[in-house]
Amino acid sequence: MLRSLARRCLRPATIAATLAVAAVPVLAATPAHAAGPSYTCDDIEGTLAGGLATGLTNCVASGGAPASGPITGAFTIVRRSDNLTATCTGFAPAPSGIAETPAAVEGFSCTE
Repeated sequence: MLRSLARRCLRPATIAATLAVAAVPVLAATPAHAAGPSYTCDDIEGTLAGGLATGLTNCVASGGAPASGPITGAFTIVRRSDNLTATCTGFAPAPSGIAETPAAVEGFSCTE
């Protein structure tokens, strides 16, 4: 009797511990672009190898990125469907991009 009582009490604790451990990889899998200014759009067009990148359609600003106007400093544009990411830096003191969400975001000096 004592053994079956111990098993019933132990199971919820074991399940809770297992779930807590299983959640750790999910938290670690948060995209790196989430920490800084970024835009998530339906599509990305352009030459990502050191050139222009344009995020198009349903663009959403996050991480302190402006919704419209010039963008200063590094930022990312992420394609919603597959997380393809363009990182844009520009050349200071010029803007690194221009935002007109939700329609589009244009980045200068971008790499994939």
